Amino acid sequence: LKYTVELTMVNLDSNLLEEIQSESKDMENPKVLDLSYYEFKLIDSKVFFNLKNLVKLNLNNNHLVFIDPCTFCKLRHLKHLDLSFNQLKSIDSRTFVNLKNLAKLNLKNNQLKSLDSNTFKHQTNLIELNLSNNKLEQLQPDSFSDLVNLKELDLSLNKLHHLESNLFTNLINLETLNLNHNQLKSIDGSTFKSLKNLLRLHLNYNQLVSIEALTFLNLHKLNDLYLSFNLIESIDSITFSNQHNLITLKLRRNQLKSLNHDLFKNLTNLVSLDLCSNKLKQIDSLDIFSNLDKLQNLWLHENELSGKIDERVFRGLISLTKLYLESEKINSIEEYRSEM
Repeated sequence: LKYTVELTMVNLDSNLLEEIQSESKDMENPKVLDLSYYEFKLIDSKVFFNLKNLVKLNLNNNHLVFIDPCTFCKLRHLKHLDLSFNQLKSIDSRTFVNLKNLAKLNLKNNQLKSLDSNTFKHQTNLIELNLSNNKLEQLQPDSFSDLVNLKELDLSLNKLHHLESNLFTNLINLETLNLNHNQLKSIDGSTFKSLKNLLRLHLNYNQLVSIEALTFLNLHKLNDLYLSFNLIESIDSITFSNQHNLITLKLRRNQLKSLNHDLFKNLTNLVSLDLCSNKLKQIDSLDIFSNLDKLQNLWLHENELSGKIDERVFRGLISLTKLYLESEKINSIEEYRSEM
């Protein structure tokens, strides 16, 4: 591989090399190096030793199965590292230890089954970590303990069936947490207690049957909560009591048969509420939506609602623009629509 010292960016897409050899004496100044789609299987541990000014390194879409722990040890200025779409089955705990300035790390679409508790040790400047679409089944309690500045964590499309209650304890600046498409059946009530800056929480496509009443208690800043495509049968009346900033709440396709009359009482900033495809037979309380004066979108279709729905159920929804309530068993829709 030949590079001139004047280069600040190297892009070498679409070649079909199988191994990078350590012939990089002239590669001193590049700041961006793109080695994606090369079909590499191996990387010589010394190939990046002379790239001391490298800021961004793309190694995505290759066939890497292993990375020598010393491969990145000289890249002290590296901020972005993309290892996605490879075949990594494990990562040595020393692999990222010298990358003190790393801000974005992408490991999605690999074959990772577990992570050493020290894998991300000392990554205090990391802002984005993507571990989606691997084969992770369980995470050590201190897996993310040093990631105090992390803002985005993607763990979707794994096989997680349990979350340690202190797994996210030090992620005090986290804003987005994606746990979609896992195998979670329950979540300890204290799992999210430290995430006071969380804005978006994705829990779609799991196997949740219930939610502990205090699960979201400390998530005061939460804007978007996604709980669709689970098996939730009931929700305690105080579950959303502290979500005053919630804008979107998705509960589509669960097993809800009824709704507590105080369930949405404090969601005064809610704009979208999706209750579609549950097993709701009736709306028992006339006050269930009474405080949702900012609600614009309400999905209630594909439930088991029948008979007449009292129009006063919707009377407080002064901002409502879209109501989805299709059902052959409901005979009072026209009356409600005429007064809207």
